[in-house]
Amino acid sequence: MKVSCILTSFNRPVWIQDSLRSIRNQTHADVQVIVIDESETFDIHKTVESFHFQDAVVRHFDVKPEERRLANRLSINCNLGLSLATGDLICFLADDDYFYPSWFETAARYFWRNPTVQAGFGRLVYSDSPRMLLPEHPDAKSVRWYPDVVKDPFNRLDHNQVIHRRFDPPFRWPEGAHTVGGPDGHYFREVADRCAFHPIDALACVKRLHRKGLMESQSIYLGGSMEGLRE
Repeated sequence: MKVSCILTSFNRPVWIQDSLRSIRNQTHADVQVIVIDESETFDIHKTVESFHFQDAVVRHFDVKPEERRLANRLSINCNLGLSLATGDLICFLADDDYFYPSWFETAARYFWRNPTVQAGFGRLVYSDSPRMLLPEHPDAKSVRWYPDVVKDPFNRLDHNQVIHRRFDPPFRWPEGAHTVGGPDGHYFREVADRCAFHPIDALACVKRLHRKGLMESQSIYLGGSMEGLRE
C-alpha cells in the first residue's frame, strides 16, 4: 500500500529536516511525500532535494501577513496536499514533529489485514527536547493514546498520529480563520461522520512541545505578524 504524507512547512529550516528524515527512514518503501511550504527563511526545494525521495511533490507559496489574518493557512495547505495525494493511505505531519521509522509499515499492514477499516491512529509521544529523540518506552503520561475505537476525534486525536484511506472526493479541512486553534479536529470530525478511528497499537510520532507551536502562538497568527524563525 502506498502512503502519501502531507508535510506543511513554515520557517523551520532545521526541524523540518528531522521531519523529512523521519519520512525517508521509514521501513515502508512505497511513500509519496508532499511538502506544502510558505517559508521565507530558506529554500524548501533544496532541502527536499537533499533527501533524494523517489516520489516527492513540493509546492512553495509566498504569503502576505494579511492573508494569514483572513484564512487558516494550515487548512489551505492540507487541502492542497490532499488534492495531490496518490497513495492508498494519507497521513499528515507538521514541520516540528517526526515519525517513528516503522509507523508506515505497521499502519499499512494493519489496513491490509483490516479492509473495512477506513481510519486509524497510533501512539503520539510528547517531547520538550529540541533534538530528534525516539523514546522506545515513553512514560505513559507523555503519550496520547486510546485503546478503543474513537468515534468523535475532536480534541482527542492529533493530526500527526492519524492515518486514513484516501477518500474520493476527499474531505476538506476548514479554511476559515476562526478554526486556527484546531482545524484537524474539525476535519477528523467530518471523516468520523463516515467512519470511526481505530487504534493501531504502535508508536507513530513525536510531537515537540515548544513556545512557537501553533496552539501557543494563535494571537500572533491571527494578528498577521507570524514571521521569522519558528524553532
